[in-house]
Amino acid sequence: MRKLQKNYPYILLTFFSCCLIFIIWPNNSSFGSTTDWVQQHIKIADYFRTLFFENGQFFPDYAAHLGGGVNIYALSYYGLFRLDVLVSYLIPSVEMEYIVVTYILLEFVASINLCYYWLRKQNIEKEICFVSAILLATSSLLFQSHRQIMFVNYTPYLFCTLIAIDNFLQTKKIRWISLSIALVILHSYFFSVTAIILCTGYFLLRLENINGKIKLKEQKSVLVKFIGAISLGIGMCAVLLLPTAYYMLHIQKDRGSTLSPIEIFGITPSLKGLLYYSYGAGLTIIVLFVLILSLQYKRTKKMGIILLICLCSNLVSYLLNGTLYVRYKVYLVFLPFILYAFAKTLQEMYHSEKKIHFSPLLLACIPVVTIYLFDHKKEEVPLLLDVVVALFLLLLFYRKKNTRYLLLACVLPFIICVRLNANEVYPQKEKTVFSDNELADLCSAYPGRFLDTTTGLLNVNHIFSPDTYKTTMYSSLSNGEYNTFYYDYMRNPMSIRNRVVLSSNPNVLFQLLMNVTTMETRKETLPIGYEILEEKKETVLARTKDAMPPAYVTDSLYDKRQFEKLSYPENIDVLSQSAVVDTDKTDFQKRTKKENFSLAIDGKRNRKKIVRLPKTYKNTVLLLSFDISRKDGREVVIDINGIRNKLSGKYANYPNNNTTFTYILSSNQPIRELRISASKGNYHIKNVNLYSLPYGNIQKRNQSVDTVNLEKPIDREVLKGNVTVSKEGYLITSIPYEKGFTAYMDGQKIPVEKVNTCFVGFPIKEGKHDISIVFHAPAKRLGLMISGISLVIFIILFIYEEKLLWKRKH
Repeated sequence: MRKLQKNYPYILLTFFSCCLIFIIWPNNSSFGSTTDWVQQHIKIADYFRTLFFENGQFFPDYAAHLGGGVNIYALSYYGLFRLDVLVSYLIPSVEMEYIVVTYILLEFVASINLCYYWLRKQNIEKEICFVSAILLATSSLLFQSHRQIMFVNYTPYLFCTLIAIDNFLQTKKIRWISLSIALVILHSYFFSVTAIILCTGYFLLRLENINGKIKLKEQKSVLVKFIGAISLGIGMCAVLLLPTAYYMLHIQKDRGSTLSPIEIFGITPSLKGLLYYSYGAGLTIIVLFVLILSLQYKRTKKMGIILLICLCSNLVSYLLNGTLYVRYKVYLVFLPFILYAFAKTLQEMYHSEKKIHFSPLLLACIPVVTIYLFDHKKEEVPLLLDVVVALFLLLLFYRKKNTRYLLLACVLPFIICVRLNANEVYPQKEKTVFSDNELADLCSAYPGRFLDTTTGLLNVNHIFSPDTYKTTMYSSLSNGEYNTFYYDYMRNPMSIRNRVVLSSNPNVLFQLLMNVTTMETRKETLPIGYEILEEKKETVLARTKDAMPPAYVTDSLYDKRQFEKLSYPENIDVLSQSAVVDTDKTDFQKRTKKENFSLAIDGKRNRKKIVRLPKTYKNTVLLLSFDISRKDGREVVIDINGIRNKLSGKYANYPNNNTTFTYILSSNQPIRELRISASKGNYHIKNVNLYSLPYGNIQKRNQSVDTVNLEKPIDREVLKGNVTVSKEGYLITSIPYEKGFTAYMDGQKIPVEKVNTCFVGFPIKEGKHDISIVFHAPAKRLGLMISGISLVIFIILFIYEEKLLWKRKH
């Protein structure tokens, strides 16, 4: 009976957590948002499993199916070695969505219980521990569990690390610290840096509190052991950290908006990192009140000062975000430490006879007033009621010295949490026009790359089968040179606010160059040269025979230095007929013709209209472009013939700076008009240019090259085949170039060059040749070696500490 009573808090917390999940999770919906959760967290995790079963490699190097092909460590942020992804390899018949959702919900419930367990181990009153755990459950932890899971999926292992630190100070056993830190890193390496810093601060604080119980010499030994434990945990993850760090240091990273010194060194008066904000800690005003009161107690003063400075300072956020931006998501890592200070302060208020003053709580008026006046989400938060109730309960608790009054503090956070989570847009479980099996069959029947322009962001990372290869990708890390080629040279329309997304839109010039042989699209946007294979509900599956091979040899070359001097549309004209390489050839036949055409679009009026073209265009590709002149800083969206371009708002997190809209228009039917639909706003267009390019000039290009006959790659090979070269020239691929590629011709290693601005290629002579292109992720071998050594050390350490424990017991 006593044991059951001891477990009551865990049973109640588990029940509360499950009820909270049940309340916010709509029927017939996935437990995740319609934004990054589906496109990245589910689709990329599912791709890892597909890749594992395709090549059987536990430590892969290359992701050939996304973004034209990319270093696998560009995707490592999405759980390359995460536990749920690894478990999915054992149960391939279970959908990845179910595995990820089950895992994140188990983590959520475990985090709440571990929070209570950890605080209770500090001899803090049960009610205070319970309230702290409820505040964790109603914080942003739940919201981010269905929005950005990497923001919070390390949380239970962070609590395990803190528990391990407490045990280490008692037993001097370091193994659990190393294991817990390793799990934090494997789940979210980005947030692990902040987690390690805060865990180190917690360790030093606990060491200081037991200063009188440990001699100075022993303290140094303890500190060295702790550093060793953390280092061992980091070392075991070197196979993830080193190749990822190398990749991050060698790409062009989108840093978002440029920050001014005021933004970096300023403060956040609304305390978004702490209060109510879903991309911060998401706690309520009672926590701020208690942190302010903590400054009046000797044992909690230092914690309170450090936390309040961190939560107010933009500089701290800027540094912990790797100097990328000032964002409040890093404060999610602070949750255990904020709640620790919260619980310890309430414990002092309960036991201490010291008289404290509540007048400093007036400082809380600053964030309260700021939120009330400027935060657009204030309608979702009963702010004034929260202030009054929190103040009343704290006064009652302090005067009566009764912890049960604090239990009432759980009510408003629960209501606020439900209201904030209720505004999430959960993806409905709806059927697509063509099933995954149908699309997989299409990709298997017609080798080459596949493009889906019907589902927007939803399927940019979705791989239906091992035969599905795409030019699109949505990842925080990506090949910057390929991105430049994608948008700046080939002028793919930018239909998303974030330029990092390689979105899917019709562009026949790009598709032919990139070996896009099949596509799913709306009938109205079907490009020229693609024949319909199947049609359902105005959506078609189509293929073309005009796409360039994935690898070929050509002697039609153009000097890359001269190419850099060309402007649009000459550069896209050159790419459509020649290979841009290191040569002295600069001859090309200009095929684009400027048309006499004018167009006016005004965001204030006539936002929907049909414009007649100067003539009817048959078997022609039209290149339409214009600049956006915007005065109000709002987002601009213009659709022309079903193709969308978007200029993100001035204050977007990742402004795409798409001030020039380009539309590559083509159709198997004659083009007579432009169907235009534009968003409302204070803008107009200028510098309108329309060029025509006869499709016949590019239609048969694939017949003028020597095609590489492909074979199935093995091991680390990206491309393998043979080719009979009729004229000396260059072997050209549509594989985006990055460090790590090695080429072999007839068994001999040869240097790889960057061709067509960002692709793998090399010179080749006449005759028959066997070709192999291999990719090894830079720094992976070193990382694997360090991880292996660290793992061996950990196992030896584990056995050693187990033996010591056994000897003490016997």
